[in-house]
Amino acid sequence: MAIDISSTKPMQILKIISFIFILFISSMLSCDNVDLKPANKSEPKPKLSLETITKFTYVAIKHVGPYEDYDLLKEEFLYEINNQQIIPTGSPFLIYYNNPENTNPNNLEWEIGIPTAEGTMVKNPLVLKTWVYEKVAKVEKDEETPITKNIYPLIFEQIYEKNLTYQGPTAIRILNNIEDDTSKIAKTEIWIPLVSGNHLAE
Repeated sequence: MAIDISSTKPMQILKIISFIFILFISSMLSCDNVDLKPANKSEPKPKLSLETITKFTYVAIKHVGPYEDYDLLKEEFLYEINNQQIIPTGSPFLIYYNNPENTNPNNLEWEIGIPTAEGTMVKNPLVLKTWVYEKVAKVEKDEETPITKNIYPLIFEQIYEKNLTYQGPTAIRILNNIEDDTSKIAKTEIWIPLVSGNHLAE
């Protein structure tokens, strides 16, 4: 079940976002955005589905620099969301724009974002953006360690096997409200944008 925090009180929003990004940080520090290394054959392939995403507005804080800057960026993002009284309308996510294996850490581009209403007024350092990628390859995960870098070779292996063409940044979203889930297991999904017109081969 997707997070519904559009009517959540501001302090609850901060708690949810903070807990979510704590779960994600281990994957950020080791994530291979486009890892073309051979997949580990001992690991089961994640189930890949093709989804159509309606474009949506989101507020983000952008960053250029190493993933080790995460803690500072997260605190700044949470402060600005609260200070600017931004009302989230969906699940928070992380977006990666390049591959850390072939990019200088000081040049890595990434951001923290959360959907909000179109026309929301924001001030620096927050920016209002639009997700424009209509087709994505989606993989859901619900283990206690939701996303690790080992999953990316398995995802891209399937993308190539099915003759799909990827484009754009990789996004990781949270689906469940962990505060209401006693298991404390994050149900997450990965989005890999695809060139429009792609379809899954049978």
